[in-house]
Amino acid sequence: MKKIIESGSFIFWLLESVVLAFVLFMGWLFAGKAFRKKVEQLKLMNKKLLAELEESKHLRKQLEITNRRFSKVLELSSQLSDPNVSLEDYFENVLSFSIELIPSAEKGSIFLKDDSKWAIVAAVGYSKEEIASLELNVANFFAPSKPSITKSLKEWHKDHNSSEVFSSWSKIFGNVRETLIVPLKDDGNIFGMVNLDISQERADHFNDEDILMAQRFAKMVSVFHLLREHAKREGRLHNKVALTIAKALEYYDTYTRGHSERVAKYTSLLAERLNLPRETVKRLYWAGLLHDIGKIFIPQAVLNKPGKLDEEEYELVKIHPLKSEELIRELEGMEDIALWVRHHHERWDGKGYPDGLSNGDIPLPSRILAVVDSYDAMITERPYRKALTRQGAIQELRENSLKQFDPQVVEVAITLFESE
Repeated sequence: MKKIIESGSFIFWLLESVVLAFVLFMGWLFAGKAFRKKVEQLKLMNKKLLAELEESKHLRKQLEITNRRFSKVLELSSQLSDPNVSLEDYFENVLSFSIELIPSAEKGSIFLKDDSKWAIVAAVGYSKEEIASLELNVANFFAPSKPSITKSLKEWHKDHNSSEVFSSWSKIFGNVRETLIVPLKDDGNIFGMVNLDISQERADHFNDEDILMAQRFAKMVSVFHLLREHAKREGRLHNKVALTIAKALEYYDTYTRGHSERVAKYTSLLAERLNLPRETVKRLYWAGLLHDIGKIFIPQAVLNKPGKLDEEEYELVKIHPLKSEELIRELEGMEDIALWVRHHHERWDGKGYPDGLSNGDIPLPSRILAVVDSYDAMITERPYRKALTRQGAIQELRENSLKQFDPQVVEVAITLFESE
């Protein structure tokens, strides 16, 4: 009997041990799964953080590049009406900046059209005097109507020049393997040509992105040249010039196509309804055309992002009124317009930018711009949202009166928008 009892106790102990071991094993198994799941989650989080860090580094690098480019553009714009800067010096700076913008480019030249002839005005990597000795006219100068990449410029010149002229041309440009050619235009008419070259020894090639970048820059250069020539003739900004600048911005940011012109139109109409002086109405029209020009210094990936901007991207966008002001202030007699543009994103409640002004401290023209700019943005489709109806946008203006907008300006603006 004792052996049976002892045997039963042993079996019970054995069963208890097996159950305990099973429980411990299952606990370890489930704990292991939870642990492994946690490890995987941490790995994913780490991967995401590393990706965000890389994106942040890339964005910071883009910002540094943008700031350098802005400094150069600001330098170019400051030379628009400077009588001490010659046309040649101005285009030398333009060419240097072009080569900086297009890393594949090694050297280059800029020609301006003078009646039936082409004259060299800037050269990097070449002797300008040697190029000037060439007899280049409409018949023997390659001038495409749109930006293009060519590897056959030598063959073209051989077919369109005398052997003597071609021989002289070859001594200067014969070592060029590839050329990016970008026309400079004024109201559709070609007045200049930028040639960026890669030598035979280089392995680089131009690509479609280089064409796009050169096209945008050429548009800006054309605007600046028009401004410079206008400043020489008139000494003041003309409506056509401001419109050309607005067009240059729209070429850069396609989602704002027509926006600046509409803001200019309704800003001046609203100013008339508010009984502002005629000269102020006219200058507000120019302010409407130029208010977003600073956006050319914001990366397109940020401007055209389909989703919500993160904090760093939003801070980038917020610089555009300051950049717009800096550009406009370089033009003599435009100081008031520069100030109005600087403050068109201020809010009535003081929560706007860049200076956090509120109520009557915000210039009245800036308050008018703010209402019209916001209204047009709301009724226009953007990459991150659909357009509101006219009544929906008007309702937004009502709801944000005394918060974002001057209530008096909103009241008059609504009567204007409802009458359209």
